[in-house]
Parts: sequence; structure tokens; C-alpha cells
Amino acid sequence: MDELAFSSSPTEHGVPCVAVRVDNRRTGASICYSSDTRPCESVIRLSTGCDILVHEAGGDNPVHTTIDQAAEVAHRAGCPRLILVHLPEGRTEADLVNARKLVGDVSLGEEMGSVGF
Repeated sequence: MDELAFSSSPTEHGVPCVAVRVDNRRTGASICYSSDTRPCESVIRLSTGCDILVHEAGGDNPVHTTIDQAAEVAHRAGCPRLILVHLPEGRTEADLVNARKLVGDVSLGEEMGSVGF
């Protein structure tokens, strides 16, 4: 397990939540998972330089992030790949058009799906 390094940071949500980053020391690959949050600087700092950002996009309410806001977080952090999770029902690839203007590789997460890390 020495090849993996874990770090975390609090997010901004109605209840305590954290974002988690995993760095593979052997391969140099990195991934960050946001947990529930509104857009916040702590997630941007934690995910800076990651290969993949898995970010919730629960929609338009004060304690969650929209798809476009998650894309802005990934863009500011320099993450080339964004996987969106915790989505409202009915989201489709068509909802990703604006997000892909900021981050080229944006996809909708799948329950128990693989991220290729």
C-alpha cells in the first residue's frame, strides 16, 4: 500500500463532508473525489494537477454543484478528465455541451463503473 498516498480536505455542504485525493506514487496517476459540496476553493486546491476529478453535480440547490460549476472546478484545477456523479435523474450527454467547452473529457459516472485509474 506504500505506492498510494491519500489526502483529504473539507467540502462546503450542509453536513460535514470531505473530498479525497489518491496519488499513485509508482505510476504518477492521481484522482480526486469531491463528495457532496457547493463549488469551493478547497476542492480546487486538493484536485490541482489530478488526472481525474470525480465531482458531484447534484443540481441547482445551495449545497450542491451544477454540471457547469463542476466543469469550472476541474478547469481551474487543471484536471483533463471530469466524471460527474450524484446527478439528478434524467441527465444525458446533451447536458455536457457547456462543460466540454472547459474540460474536453467530461462523462457521466455510472454506479459501480470503472474510472480507469
